[in-house]
Amino acid sequence: MEKKEIGDKEKRIRSLTRMYYSNPRVQKAILDFAANREVVPRYFEGFGKRPDILQYPSDIEGFVRRGATSFHASEEIWTDPLQLSSDSTFKDLENLRKSWDLLIDIDSPFLDCSKIATRLIIEALENQGVKNWGLKFSGSKGFHIIVSGKAFPKEFNGEEMRKMFPIWPRAICGYLNNLIKPAYNREVAQMGIDFEALETRTKLKREDVEEAICPDCGLPGKKGKITRFICDTCGTSIERKDVKVIKRRLKCLKSGCAGILQVVDEKDYFVCEHCGKTSWNKLEGFGERGRVVRSGGEENVGEFEQGISGEKIANMDLVLVAPRHLFRMPYSLHEKTALASVVLRKQELENFSPKDADPFKIEIREFMPLPKPEEAKQLLARALEWYRAKEIREKEIEDKKFDKYKKENFEKVDLKG
Repeated sequence: MEKKEIGDKEKRIRSLTRMYYSNPRVQKAILDFAANREVVPRYFEGFGKRPDILQYPSDIEGFVRRGATSFHASEEIWTDPLQLSSDSTFKDLENLRKSWDLLIDIDSPFLDCSKIATRLIIEALENQGVKNWGLKFSGSKGFHIIVSGKAFPKEFNGEEMRKMFPIWPRAICGYLNNLIKPAYNREVAQMGIDFEALETRTKLKREDVEEAICPDCGLPGKKGKITRFICDTCGTSIERKDVKVIKRRLKCLKSGCAGILQVVDEKDYFVCEHCGKTSWNKLEGFGERGRVVRSGGEENVGEFEQGISGEKIANMDLVLVAPRHLFRMPYSLHEKTALASVVLRKQELENFSPKDADPFKIEIREFMPLPKPEEAKQLLARALEWYRAKEIREKEIEDKKFDKYKKENFEKVDLKG
């Protein structure tokens, strides 16, 4: 088989790795974090075999000699990671899992947006009583926040903490994401967005990143179009939502008028799929001079707060949590940037620059501080309460979508043939 030729960039990264990973302090930082975790080396573009572990400095050196460029570890803590298998059942994983750490992966296309999200997440954690957390640069355009599993109760609501991965981490990440969303959207919008550059880089136009928030639910409203018609004979004005304007002429709705309705303008409206709140105050009835008038008593109408969605510009999918999920280890290098996944202090975040992650100028620090017992219990309780309410709300929305089919009389089909 013909050997693949190594590009200049890959040669440079591989040369860098040999020097960098030979540093005993770097080796110690990686090994300390590797205890009881599944650890998998990456060979520039592809990952090594799974499962694997790190126990000694010579393990790191051996992988690097074979071409490893970075090291990735599990969020889960295992009794014996080498017993893991692609054939492991959910029950097998549950029996092998000793604990897990909460890892929040903040990664947007823009470093400045990642900084905003990271700061807001840290503020949210601390407001929930979680004071001991770790922060590191991902090596590219994002950050990782970690909270030790020791911060959570070993049992809560009759469930063992070790068995609740990834359910509890998903609930917590979703809750935190929802908590910071309004502030994140505001701050990203205030950055002064160059929409021409945004479209060039992300293919997103201004209208693609706008949203309107329901005043009752706080959920993004679904956008539609209101079309206003005026009769060319009697002047009757009428509005209709989401109509398909066709070439066929529409007759005036007023009794005795032979006029034709002409389209005069269109405007956006919003409706919340959960509670039915709408920004459209309907027109109904005929008033003086045959004009349709607004119903002053229209219920469930409210003003939707319109603005730029920071999430659409710089998406933060914090809920990428799955069994045996891996993330870049502290002080591991990044293949594409040749930067180190360096540990940061809170006060360093705002002025952080990628040059601060130069692998030969970094300061080695502890990634995950030891928490107080049950420090994250309040966070867990509120996240699970929010998650349950979210599931109920989503079920209600789904049920509403299928309500109309309950009244339909569908033709019976013989499936036996």
